Amino acid sequence: MYADDPDPSPQANTQEIFNEAVERAFCHRHGYMRFKSAAKVNWCAHTLLGQCCPHLITADQDCHIPRGLWDHPRIYSDHKGHPVIIVQPYASPEEYVKIAASAAHFASQWNLYFRISNEESWWNPGRTTLIEFWGKWAAGS
Repeated sequence: MYADDPDPSPQANTQEIFNEAVERAFCHRHGYMRFKSAAKVNWCAHTLLGQCCPHLITADQDCHIPRGLWDHPRIYSDHKGHPVIIVQPYASPEEYVKIAASAAHFASQWNLYFRISNEESWWNPGRTTLIEFWGKWAAGS
């Protein structure tokens, strides 16, 4: 919501406030903070592995989170400052298996950890699935 938005509906404002509150609670539970320089981060496996991406911002590289998963992205840092990327794609119960398989394949391909949850998504809860990706170099930190 921005000051120059045309007359937002009370329902939209209420939903945005709810989403922000659920996101804050999620971050508090997991010890995450919004990544300070998210606009300058390449949202790919290299970032999660503590590396510079050789592709910079070129779309559709194999190191980038697959298009079918890429929706409502956020990047956080954990309590040690390691990056965590969260995406929240829309998924019906029928699509959940396909999305989980795609997330598992991407994580395996790049030696990443991932976690998927239908219960913790704050973006349109019940219609989206939350997926976290983080680098194994950060594990146990």
